[in-house]
Amino acid sequence: MQGRIISCINQGNLVQILVETENGLESIPVDHRCFQHIAEVKGDIREKEIEYDEKNGSIFFEEDRTKEKC
Repeated sequence: MQGRIISCINQGNLVQILVETENGLESIPVDHRCFQHIAEVKGDIREKEIEYDEKNGSIFFEEDRTKEKC
């Protein structure tokens, strides 16, 4: 799945990353600790273009193609 992050919703142990794709809105559930790591490395991730590999749970940021695996 490819798209642009539009929002992140903290749900306690999980963070839902909402992504605008060509098929509409999709949600990526991410463990809170993993999300904290991504935020520390990337800063504010809203509006960033990503590719999400559902098979292995990897998020690729298009700006630098850095893989953050959860």
